[in-house]
Amino acid sequence: MLNKKLVTHFICCLLFLGFALELKAQTSVVSPYSRIGVGELQSPDLSFLQGSGLSSSFWSYRDLNLANPASYAYLRTASLNIGFNVQYNNLRDDNSSTDVWSGGLNTIAIGFPLINTVNELLEQTYSDWRYGSVIALQPYSGVGYDMQSTEIDAELGSVISEFSGTGGTQLAFIGQSIRYKNTSIGANLGYLFGSLEQSREVTFADLGFHYRNVFEDDIKTNGFYWKVGFMHDIILNRSDTDPYFDDRGKPLTYISIGLHGKPATGFNSKSNSLHMAQHLSERIPTRDTLLFVQDDKTSGQLPPEFGLGASYNIKDKLMAGFDIQLGLWSQYENDAREDELKNSFRMSVGGAYTPDHNSIHSFFERVTYRAGLYYYQDPRVANGQQLEEYGLTFGMSLPFIVQRNRSTMHTTFKLGRRGIDEGLRETFFNMSFGFTVNDNTWFIKRRFD
Repeated sequence: MLNKKLVTHFICCLLFLGFALELKAQTSVVSPYSRIGVGELQSPDLSFLQGSGLSSSFWSYRDLNLANPASYAYLRTASLNIGFNVQYNNLRDDNSSTDVWSGGLNTIAIGFPLINTVNELLEQTYSDWRYGSVIALQPYSGVGYDMQSTEIDAELGSVISEFSGTGGTQLAFIGQSIRYKNTSIGANLGYLFGSLEQSREVTFADLGFHYRNVFEDDIKTNGFYWKVGFMHDIILNRSDTDPYFDDRGKPLTYISIGLHGKPATGFNSKSNSLHMAQHLSERIPTRDTLLFVQDDKTSGQLPPEFGLGASYNIKDKLMAGFDIQLGLWSQYENDAREDELKNSFRMSVGGAYTPDHNSIHSFFERVTYRAGLYYYQDPRVANGQQLEEYGLTFGMSLPFIVQRNRSTMHTTFKLGRRGIDEGLRETFFNMSFGFTVNDNTWFIKRRFD
C-alpha cells in the first residue's frame, strides 16, 4: 500500500496544479509580432535547459526535461519544477524606439519514478526496466501588443490605426516513459486551451464628421495534443567500483542521442466578433453595427514538429552537444484567422560544466555552469519576410538541501535579437528562474508499521 506521506504529496501536487491552472500558467508577452499566427511560441524547456539549449538529448536523475518525454524514465527521485521569467524588450524601427518589460509564471511540473532505488538498495535487487511519469502545465504561445500608426491618405487625410491584443494558449499534459537498459521511449498526452482577444480601431481624424471603425474579436481555442520521444545512450566507459547504477557500474562517459516529435493535430475554435462604425462628432455619439457574430465554431490544425540532438557527457562533470528543431508551420491552418506562416528551424550548440559536484570546500565548485548559442527562423512572416532570431544563453544551477534531499535553484540569462531587415527589430534580455525540489521517499516500502 502507498504510505500516508505519498498520498499527502499527491494531493498537494493536484492542488498546486489546480491553482496554476486557474492562473493559466501564462507567460506575459509584449511584442507586436505576437499578433501573427498563434502568437509568440514559448519554449518547452525548463529554465536550466534554456541555458545550454540541449533538450533533445538531456536526461537526469533529478531534473525534468519536458521537451523529450523519453527522459522521464531516468528519474530516480520525485522532482517538482517551477519556473518564471522576466524580459526586457527594446522595440525599434527606422522612426522610433521604445522599452517594455514583461514576465510571469511560465511552467509548473512534477515527475516521479515508479521504481524507488532506495527499495532496491535495501533489498539488493535491480531491474533493467525503468518507468517515469510527469504531470505539467506550461504556456504554448503568448500574445501581447499595443501599438499605433498614422498614415496620410490623399482623400481621407490622417488615418490613425490602433492595435491591441492579449491572451495566449496553454498546454496541460501527462507523460509516461519506459526504459530498458540504455534505451527509452516516452509520450505526452495533453490538452491545449486558451483565448485571444484582439481590438483594432481606425480613426479618420480629418473628416468633418470624425468617423471611427472599431473591430473587436475574441477567439477561444481548445484541442488534444500528443508527442513522442526516443533516447539512447552509447556507453563509452563505466565505473566498476560504483554499483549504484546497476551491477555493471555507473556510466562515466557516454554519448546521448535524442529524438522527439509530434504529428499534425487538430483544434477547435469558438469566435465572438463585433465590428462597429462610430460617429464621434455628434453631441451623442452613434454607432452602426457592421458585423456581430457569437459562438462561431471553426477548426484548425497545428503542424508537425520534430527535434533531434546529441551530446557527449562525462557524468556529473561535462555535457557538450547540439540540438536541431524543425516545425512545418506552412501546414498550419486556422479558419478563424488566416495568417501566412513558413516552416521554422532552430539550431543550438552549448554545454554544461560542474567543477566538482562533491566538493566540501567550495560551494561554487558544486554549481553547474551552462552556456549556448542559437539561431532561429521564426514561422511568422512580416512584410513578406520571415522573422529571424539569434542569441546567446548562459546560466547556473545552484544546489541546496531540503529535508536531506539535494534540490536546485536555476538561473538563466538570454540576450538576443529578432525581426526583419526593413521593419521592426527587437533586442531583448530575458532572465529565467526556476526551482527543482527533489524527494526520494515516493513509493518507498515501509519496513515497520
